[in-house]
Amino acid sequence: MSAAGGHRDSPVSAAATATAGLRLRGLERPLSRIGLGTWAMGGQRWRYSWGRQDDAQSLRTIDAALDLGIDWIDTAPVYGVGHAEELVGRALHGRRSQVAIATKCGFLWKGGSRRPYPRLTAASVFEEVEASLRRLSTDYIDLYQIHWPGPDCDLEGGWESIGRLVEQGKVRCGGVCNLSVEELARLASVGRSPASLQLPCNLIDQPPPQLIDQANSHGVCLLGYSPLASGRLCTGFGHDRVARLPGDDWRAHHPDFSSAAIERQAPLRRALRRLAEAAGHTLEELALAWALSAVDVGGAVVLGARSPEQLARSAGGRSVAAPVLAEIDASLVG
Repeated sequence: MSAAGGHRDSPVSAAATATAGLRLRGLERPLSRIGLGTWAMGGQRWRYSWGRQDDAQSLRTIDAALDLGIDWIDTAPVYGVGHAEELVGRALHGRRSQVAIATKCGFLWKGGSRRPYPRLTAASVFEEVEASLRRLSTDYIDLYQIHWPGPDCDLEGGWESIGRLVEQGKVRCGGVCNLSVEELARLASVGRSPASLQLPCNLIDQPPPQLIDQANSHGVCLLGYSPLASGRLCTGFGHDRVARLPGDDWRAHHPDFSSAAIERQAPLRRALRRLAEAAGHTLEELALAWALSAVDVGGAVVLGARSPEQLARSAGGRSVAAPVLAEIDASLVG
């Protein structure tokens, strides 16, 4: 069984063109079941940087994603304190109507500071959306999401403001990220559920079943992010790879990338590598296919990539057969 509790009775394709079908309330057309994530494309300008990132390579990666059939991009103002949004705007110049943009609100920064902080009020949403529209060089946002509400954030007030933006035509539909079961219930109680919920979804950080159940009961599409666990489910990951991380890469200082954590996760990676080799897949393809199955047929996955080559290792291969996915599930309990 997967985190979603579903049965493995059909192959899951890592190719975006073969898995089109994400339907969000408020959008006229279905989107690919894989969206391109741009966290690392923000570069070195902020506290949660992935280290140096070349803008030209980021633009090539976006082009490669579109060539694979990925037709939506997930970004946020805080990624590189505005830089990732600006890159997306540049990349989509002349083809905006062909690609949906998902961005966020609720994380701000002070001028000259690299450290973001959560802030969400009814008024701040209107201020943030105007800044995002400028950076993205567009007059509408397809999916506007509350990013990561802190304890002092006005969740209901921010959500009501997103509803106003939908009415004004500046936003096509609204979503949320990183909400708890209780927070999702609070929004449902005000009379309008989000179109989508973004949450971590990978073989290491599996989504809570009760949150999946609640989202499904309210008709909320699941968008799983970090399907490769920020690199921990990538080919070649290990102690040596972490030791080479630059000091401005957030992972170099995070407990999930400590020696103890690497050792705890080593049996899972070994099992996945054996399965991948036997089935003719990359480890990344297996991890992505599992995440797609975990969000079920109505959901999607946000796949971050820093280069066309990274993208190809994850989303450029053939379908992962149902028996292979069943073996992955067995490895989780074995």
